[in-house]
Amino acid sequence: MEVRQLEMLLAAAEHGSYSRAGEALHISHSAIHRQVRLLADDVGDRLLVRVGRGVQLTETGRLLCELMRTIRREMRDARRRIEDLQQLEDGDVRIGTGTSILYFLILDALRVLQDKHPRVRVHMMTGTAEQVVHKIACGDLDLGVVYERSELRTAHDLHYEPLYVEEFVIVVPDDHPLAKRRRISIRELCRFPLIAFSEDSHTRTQVLDPLFQRAGTQPNITMELENEEAIERMMQTSGNPGVLTRRRAMTSGFRYLRLAESKIACEVWLVAPPTDRLPHAARLFCNLCRDASRQHHASRRSR
Repeated sequence: MEVRQLEMLLAAAEHGSYSRAGEALHISHSAIHRQVRLLADDVGDRLLVRVGRGVQLTETGRLLCELMRTIRREMRDARRRIEDLQQLEDGDVRIGTGTSILYFLILDALRVLQDKHPRVRVHMMTGTAEQVVHKIACGDLDLGVVYERSELRTAHDLHYEPLYVEEFVIVVPDDHPLAKRRRISIRELCRFPLIAFSEDSHTRTQVLDPLFQRAGTQPNITMELENEEAIERMMQTSGNPGVLTRRRAMTSGFRYLRLAESKIACEVWLVAPPTDRLPHAARLFCNLCRDASRQHHASRRSR
């Protein structure tokens, strides 16, 4: 069994045919077919079966493809670690997060990183917790800072570390009837039009909607928006209450209320491979995220 043979098998599986795999690897499809057949002879089982004009993996083939993906990740890790040894202050860090977290903790950590280590290059993407964790597991990202999803912890061999608890509040304009209130019941809130995050967002599916479901009622959500900036602008335009993080409300100087029955909150996690698989720049950024989280916690306790 050779790595090159595994690479050809994976290419045939990913592209669905020998010919397209050959185009991707810049070799003849017959050479790929021959090497896959030799690999099948070596392990004593079929690896691919023909389906129409394409090919599909057998169970044995899937096992070997997973092996090749692992080898690829290990090779990328080895290259990054060698680069770290050559020049520890240089390198790349690839980060995934959500937009609400990006404008708070991530930016704080980035400012420190760029000030102390200006040669470190940062690559950033935003997405759902599921998307970020999947890309970390595949080796496409070094780390992520995401909202807690307990079911993800068993899906991948990654390190999950709670950083802080994010609180959400009901924000209202200064002239709104609720502007002088400090708390409101869930049922009373349902009488007001509400601006919230999109229906498939973590804040809705894991935090806000379950609160209303447990209370046996439904919120009167009239606008569903993708991020806090959009919610803030529409709240100012429409005059209706909106859901924002407490820190966003405080930073923008808005009046806000809490629910009488329960705090609207969820944990924020740092997600990364085990430390020995992280490049130096990523380990450095993880520590900066921890520092920013501790400062956030200390500032909240002093209020």
